[in-house]
Amino acid sequence: MKNTKLQRTLLKVAERLRNLAAYEGAEYFEVRMSGKRCPACESWGVEAGRRYYCHKCKISWNRDWGLTVY
Repeated sequence: MKNTKLQRTLLKVAERLRNLAAYEGAEYFEVRMSGKRCPACESWGVEAGRRYYCHKCKISWNRDWGLTVY
């Protein structure tokens, strides 16, 4: 995806969101989702079927969609 129109478009959207958050006085942070890493603390999750579970945060998420279930 490097150096493509899609990457440039997504980077522009992220930059605009950062600017809007700064203007409104809101906190902006990026959440990175990968299949096996916890979205909250970024520690490695334990696989249980098609779900992962973080022992540190006590949350689980679906590895296909990245939806967090508390």
